[in-house]
Amino acid sequence: MIIEALPAPNPISEPESGNGDEATLEFRSYGDDAWYSVRVWAEGDSGDGEHLRVRYCGFPDAHDNVFRRDDFGELKKLDDFAARFRPISLQLQDSECSRAPTGLLVCASHYFRDDDVRFYDALVEAVDRAEHSFVKGEEECSCTFTLSWLHGPNVGNYTAENIGQICRVQFNEEIDPTVASFIRAAREKIHMASYISNLSPKFEVGKGFTPNVHGEIPKMKIGHKLSFSHHLKQARIIGYPCERIGQDTDFGGVDDYYLIVVENLEKDLTPLAMMEFISKEAKVLSQAFILPSLSSDYVTRGNILLDSRRNFERLCDFLENPDQVVVSSNGRPWVITEKMSVRDALLVSIETFALISQKILGKTKNIGSGSGLKVVRRGTVEYTIAKKLSNLYKEFSNHQKKLQKRLIVDEGKIWQEYNAERRVRS
Repeated sequence: MIIEALPAPNPISEPESGNGDEATLEFRSYGDDAWYSVRVWAEGDSGDGEHLRVRYCGFPDAHDNVFRRDDFGELKKLDDFAARFRPISLQLQDSECSRAPTGLLVCASHYFRDDDVRFYDALVEAVDRAEHSFVKGEEECSCTFTLSWLHGPNVGNYTAENIGQICRVQFNEEIDPTVASFIRAAREKIHMASYISNLSPKFEVGKGFTPNVHGEIPKMKIGHKLSFSHHLKQARIIGYPCERIGQDTDFGGVDDYYLIVVENLEKDLTPLAMMEFISKEAKVLSQAFILPSLSSDYVTRGNILLDSRRNFERLCDFLENPDQVVVSSNGRPWVITEKMSVRDALLVSIETFALISQKILGKTKNIGSGSGLKVVRRGTVEYTIAKKLSNLYKEFSNHQKKLQKRLIVDEGKIWQEYNAERRVRS
């Protein structure tokens, strides 16, 4: 991305010329690394917000920056882009100098010329307090603030400034919804590109596949025909159902990935909806995918892939919390059945890519559908019902497992009888 530097006026104050748009955010420009007041909105030929337009308040439209989802080839660049947005900084008034103590992060002005003022971040290193004066009833601050500049032309230097050059940075965990939506979509593109690029030469993914009328997973041409269930058998199962991990458990090396199996999911739930919910509620970044289900199945199962033990344990603490239950908008509770340490993460990524592709191309056209997930707390009627439904599903699941074991035993007996008869005939 090549972004030209702007001849910036004060980005904090309301614009006096140009397009006259009211600022909603600050954005740190790629051109000169300075903060500007901006407005943002989504654009795209298909109406899906493929582009994000950033308009600099007080400048002609020609200075707009337009970002595409494809502009970011890696998560590090996307995270840097997200960090360039924040709420509008507030100009400190003379009576508010006590709100700028030592160590405070501020946004301060730097004059290139009388008509060229730009804002950069700095830390308040020291404050030389002085008695305030009053002129025509207006309080005037005479204090001097020593700033250590964090970026811009004075980066690494110390300067003495007055309160009129200092703005208080506002912090807000809630990112602007338009920016947040664009970043989520860009992140999905990066993840998808990562899956494709990490495909092993041993695996040849069939081209041009489409799901059938039942929305079942498209067939793949795989050189080594190893199913996902086979890969899971190679993994070390840590607990069932989702038990706490003891100190003596071999949890693997630092390069391990971790998998949590979730059952009793709504069939319209999407991987993106799962990831967004986990990020919002558990503050954990993850990858999620939905396993294909038969048309006769009334629920489905999914898997959550985590890239660090820390995130794994944090998510387990959230999902295992006895005082809460994750449920769908219909009140169907999540049931955690297995936790695994997976060394061969590449194989898991291949399956993840295939299953997410199924959802995107198949029966779920709206990738955000099924997002009505919520947490119900102990002491509520919803929690009581969710616990009963969870126990009911576990009984059903355990019954199925017993039937599967019986089927395996009975199949073995049939093969034993057949082999015995063959030996007698021979």
